[in-house]
Amino acid sequence: MKKAIYILFLLVFSITTVSAQSSSVYGKVTDEETGEELLYANLILNKNGIFATGGSTDFEGNFSIPLDPGVYDLKISYTGYPHYVITDVIIKGGQGTKLDIQLKQGINPDSITVTNCSFPLIGDKELYQKELPKNTSIHGKVTDEETGEELLYANIVLNKNGVYVTGGSTDFEGNYSIPLDPGTYDLKISYTGYPDHEITDIIVIGGQETKLDISMAPGVELSCCYGCFYWIVPLINQEDTSTGKTITSEQIRNEPNKNVNELLLSTPGVSIGNF
Repeated sequence: MKKAIYILFLLVFSITTVSAQSSSVYGKVTDEETGEELLYANLILNKNGIFATGGSTDFEGNFSIPLDPGVYDLKISYTGYPHYVITDVIIKGGQGTKLDIQLKQGINPDSITVTNCSFPLIGDKELYQKELPKNTSIHGKVTDEETGEELLYANIVLNKNGVYVTGGSTDFEGNYSIPLDPGTYDLKISYTGYPDHEITDIIVIGGQETKLDISMAPGVELSCCYGCFYWIVPLINQEDTSTGKTITSEQIRNEPNKNVNELLLSTPGVSIGNF
């Protein structure tokens, strides 16, 4: 009987978990000309212009990002490719929305344009491709301060005026390269086992690559609170209606007689006899 109840619980739990996680957007990101998978491309999902969630493609160019039902804008960035923006991506509850994306290499250095892509994906909505000025980016390497070892897949976030703009991650050699518009940014790096590293007022100039190599010191700084608590024995415990007495360790030390029987006999209601 217990086994049957346990199996039923597992089935209910599994169904609930699958249902909760089935709302997602997934697919593959490839090169438009060669069909080659684009590894570790950065994906950002915004809702009503506000960052909602993000992720990256794996070593086969696939991605799968769970999220709540709603309408989102998807932005994809990859080194050597213009940003790719898909607007009004509809995510339905309990369904996975498939989105295979092809990026085209090459950036027009003279203009920022928005052009229609060749195929619609969701209803009458189309993909839009945004081109940035050539080589406007921030790049570098993230390493361990003590050993010089590269930190793989460290998370990088860039904010402007306190608002999230874009992000990325280091590759398997600790390198990163994030294309973005000219301006002044704050950069934050997070990596497991290291305290967050922040760099403020980074100036990115149009048409230039801003190099920023970063060393991170391992260890996490923890702040703790300490408190000392004392319990004082009340002379009269009004809630205790029984006959008795509380003897503390301090009282025992102060007693001239340390014999246990003598101490017990000093307690009201206690008598010692042979049974």
